[in-house]
Amino acid sequence: AWAPWAFAKKDPNKVIAALELLATLVKLWVPCSEERKSSREAIRGYTDNKSNEAVLRKLMTTKFPSILVLMELAEELAAKNCELQLQWIRRDLNQLADDLTNENFASFDPKFRIELSGEKLDWRVLDKLLVHAKSYYEGLGLSKRAKGSKPGRFAKRTRKLDPW
Repeated sequence: AWAPWAFAKKDPNKVIAALELLATLVKLWVPCSEERKSSREAIRGYTDNKSNEAVLRKLMTTKFPSILVLMELAEELAAKNCELQLQWIRRDLNQLADDLTNENFASFDPKFRIELSGEKLDWRVLDKLLVHAKSYYEGLGLSKRAKGSKPGRFAKRTRKLDPW
C-alpha cells in the first residue's frame, strides 16, 4: 500500500478524517494554469466531516496522521497560491462524495477523470514527515514497554495531596 499510515490503526474510523483530508489534497494536484502563479485563488469545497472543516479553518490538529496530511495540504496550498475554504454539508447532501468512496462513477463524466498513482505522487513534506513520525512512534513504543505499567492518574493525585 502506498499509504501505510492509513492502515496503521486497527479502527478505520480513527483515520477517516485524515483520508478525507488526503482526498482534498488530491484535488489540488489537478494541473493548474499560469494565472494561478501571479494571483491568489480561493477554492471552495464541501465536506460532511465537521472536524475537517474546523481543522482547515484553524490549520491545526493534534491527531495522527491528520496532522501530517494537514502539513502537506498547507504546503501545497502555499505553493499554488491558493486558499481553501472547506464548508460542512449534511451527509445526505453529499452523495457524490459517497459515490466516489464506493467507486460508483455513474454520475461523473469520464473525460474529466485524472489518473493518479499513489506510489508516484510527488509529496512536498509528507514522505519526510512520515519517516520521522514512524521513528518517533517506534521509540515511544519501546519507551512505554521499558517502563512497564505506570500508576493510574489517581495515584499521582494522592501523592500530591498527601506527601508522606
